[in-house]
Amino acid sequence: MNVTHHTLDGKTAVNAAEGGVKVQQSVEELFSWLIRIGIVVISILGFAYLIMLNSLATLGFDLESLKQEGLVLKKSVESWDIELAIPSSLYALESTEQIQNMANIKRRTFFEVAEGEVAMIRTVDLIQ
Repeated sequence: MNVTHHTLDGKTAVNAAEGGVKVQQSVEELFSWLIRIGIVVISILGFAYLIMLNSLATLGFDLESLKQEGLVLKKSVESWDIELAIPSSLYALESTEQIQNMANIKRRTFFEVAEGEVAMIRTVDLIQ
């Protein structure tokens, strides 16, 4: 005959068929053990997530600072290009025959040809 006796506390059970007293873990103890393991796993995963998030934010900051440094370098290259272009373009303009043969204009009148573009009209008074 297989008879099991339970005590009132719900934590121990005696199985008469096996001839001895066998203590079985209750469902509450198993769940508390699983909850403890779950809390540890969640804590470890949360800590790993925070570390990865922190490293990602650091990389984003480094990337932004490199972008700013690249913009500064682009601006300096553009300013150098302008500094180099001004003397060479003025020299090229002064050396062309067309510019050398132009008359000096005393009074200049400008009018707008298109949006952002202007033209100069020669007035009657010329400097000889």
